[in-house]
Amino acid sequence: MKAPTTTSPLIDEATFHADVQYIESLWRRFPVGDVDVPLIDVGEGEPLVFVPILEHLEWVYARQVRAFSQSRRVVMYRRQEYRSRFVGLAERAGELLRVLDSLGLQQVDVAATCHVERMRPRARQAPPLPSEREAAAADRAEQGDQDLP
Repeated sequence: MKAPTTTSPLIDEATFHADVQYIESLWRRFPVGDVDVPLIDVGEGEPLVFVPILEHLEWVYARQVRAFSQSRRVVMYRRQEYRSRFVGLAERAGELLRVLDSLGLQQVDVAATCHVERMRPRARQAPPLPSEREAAAADRAEQGDQDLP
């Protein structure tokens, strides 16, 4: 039996280019600590933060950003990628917290992509994000370093 084949992409080329152009047109540089971060901040209302998957793949959220920004404040930042070292979950959580703090956001809804099967059961219940100190300690633990006194 032959497996069915698909001859057309999930989205057509014109839609892809329109999504990329839409997201690219929204980026603004915003100070987060001592770094200027590309940031999208559109709409008004309760904040919804899209956590980026990978740098330059933010276009996958284009239609969601367009739709949700009609009734909510939508925020997305371009995360910094490192090609020379591993960046752990705790460091990414710290990155998100710095963005939220810089925007003065105390409570937000978050939209993110993750591999649920890799999450601890408690993480699926949306625990509070770690503090900067806890995040740094968790990163050291992930990398096998001991916490020095």
